Amino acid sequence: MQGREILSTHLPDAVIAAVIFTLFNIYTDEIAGPFTIILDFLLHVVAIVLGFVVINAVWNNVFGSEAT
Repeated sequence: MQGREILSTHLPDAVIAAVIFTLFNIYTDEIAGPFTIILDFLLHVVAIVLGFVVINAVWNNVFGSEAT
């Protein structure tokens, strides 16, 4: 897969998951302030997208790209 295809595939899921994690952190008072909230959200998005990319690469190497 090309880089744009990977991002367009996994970015919407990562954004939704990051919103859920960030809202949970706000609800439990673990983060406060606009800068901290934005930074927390962006770090979650990057970590989740990288996780999806790594899992996708491992899956394709183990099972082959026809399995996805």
